[in-house]
Order: sequence, then C-alpha cells, then structure tokens
Amino acid sequence: MDDERKRKLSGYITEIENWMTRKAEIQASITEIFGVAKANGFDTRAMRAAIKARTWDAKELEAFRHLCDEYELALGDFVTTDLGRAAMDRVKKPS
Repeated sequence: MDDERKRKLSGYITEIENWMTRKAEIQASITEIFGVAKANGFDTRAMRAAIKARTWDAKELEAFRHLCDEYELALGDFVTTDLGRAAMDRVKKPS
C-alpha cells in the first residue's frame, strides 16, 4: 500500500474512533437521563416507545397501533376488548 493510501486509511480510522468515542459519551448521557426519569416515576419502556413512535409518520403509527390491537385481540387479551376497556375504566374511576 502506498503512503497516500496509508495516510487516508489512518485518517478514516482516526475519524471513526473519534466518532465512536462521542457515540459512547452520548449513549452514557442518554442512559443517565433515562435513569433520572425512572427515579422520578416515569416508565422508561413507555418513554422509549414514545421516542420511537415519534420517528414514524402518522399513517405508519396508526397502522402499527392497529396491528398491535389485532394481535392482542387474536391472543385473547381481555383488556383490549370494548368490554375489557369499560371494566378497566370503571375500576379506575373513583366511587
């Protein structure tokens, strides 16, 4: 390999290593923020789902939610039926 190609390769490797270091720092910050949110009573699984959903357009999100509903119904998840939702609403309402 000639000197010019070695220099370019070294430059690419150095740049990738720098970005990987930054990536690790960013991931550590994200993990810390999720930890603080969890300590303040937030469900981090729901937060992650909300963050992911924000990357989808409205049509894509609606289709995904519809598919999830269909799967839950197919698996017999009572809470996702109209009757199940009504029961849960009644339990949640103060007397």
